[in-house]
Parts: sequence; C-alpha cells; structure tokens
Amino acid sequence: MNCSAAKLSFITTGKTYRTYICSTLLYASAYWMLTADDLQKLQRNNRAMIRWNCIVRFNETVSSLSQLKELEIVDLETQITSCRLPWY
Repeated sequence: MNCSAAKLSFITTGKTYRTYICSTLLYASAYWMLTADDLQKLQRNNRAMIRWNCIVRFNETVSSLSQLKELEIVDLETQITSCRLPWY
C-alpha cells in the first residue's frame, strides 16, 4: 500500500489527513445531530478518501481498519462522539 504520490510515510500521511480532511468533514459536527443515514454517508466518504489518499486500487483487498491503524487515524464515529456537545 503506497501513501500518496509523494511517497510520504504512513504517519505523515495520517497527520496530514487528520489536519485537512477530517477537520473539514467534521466542521461544526458538535452542533448538528447525525442520523444513521448521514453517518453512513460520512463514513463511506471518509473511507473512500483514505483509500484514494493511500492509492489503494479497487481490485486490492485492504481493510479499512488496517488502513486506519497504519495511518494512526481514529474512526470517524469516535471523532464525532468526542467533539459532540453533551446534550446530544
């Protein structure tokens, strides 16, 4: 599994992903309540962007969990739960 065209390390790619992409995906998530359908769409989009960022082809069988571990990224649902306001 390669990470980006510049051949960055997994940890550097994970930090870059968390900084730019996750922060954009989770913008203002503390203020809006997600439905199950919304969460599923966000997770699908998140996984697709991780696979694209790591240049994983469609015919390759690489699990999303292994990619998250290698990039040191926390699951999207965990991130949303941690930044959510207490009354949600």
